[in-house]
Amino acid sequence: MGGGNAQKSAAARLKNLKDAGKTPEQRAATSAKAAADAQHFKCKICMTTFMVNVKPPTLYLHMTSKHKDMTDPGLCFESMKGYDPEDPTGEKAAAAAAKNKPVVKKKAKKPEASLDDLLNAGLSTGKKKKGKK
Repeated sequence: MGGGNAQKSAAARLKNLKDAGKTPEQRAATSAKAAADAQHFKCKICMTTFMVNVKPPTLYLHMTSKHKDMTDPGLCFESMKGYDPEDPTGEKAAAAAAKNKPVVKKKAKKPEASLDDLLNAGLSTGKKKKGKK
């Protein structure tokens, strides 16, 4: 019994497709995405662009070094409104908000009635099966 080479040919075709790389459409899409990511943050004053992965402290550093007369980072970058350089991660603001939040009291659970309490109150445990006669 001989076997065909169809499976071997299919595997070789797949390997060659992987080695060929990206199509021109895929390259264009990747390049467009990279260009959009490179201009994610844009300073309103000097029009400097920053990548999508830049952190707020870096944007604040840009404001303090390039625009020394500015005091509000929201004037440079829309996403920086309300940014506090003393609390770059926002932990202090979250703790203050949690502290000012009203405390909600939990309702006390009702004690569950045990089986003995139910039987003492005159309740039965269920229908009794009738025996065969």
